[in-house]
Amino acid sequence: MTLGEARRMLGVRSTATGDEINRAYRKRAFVVHPDRNQNDPTATDKFNLLTEARDLSLQSLGLSHGTFFQRRPAWQ
Repeated sequence: MTLGEARRMLGVRSTATGDEINRAYRKRAFVVHPDRNQNDPTATDKFNLLTEARDLSLQSLGLSHGTFFQRRPAWQ
């Protein structure tokens, strides 16, 4: 998957921030999640592709899903 394909899948612009990417991911993940589409045998694949698109888009910004959501101490 290329970065352009990933961003099209998420529906974000090439100038999207990490917050915009994560908002778009959550919105689309809610729709394609396998638990919500139990009768769709391809739901897991769709969800995994969407997650891969999110990870690739965040990596292009120098972020990762794990570090993006880590809380920082209040004094920093």
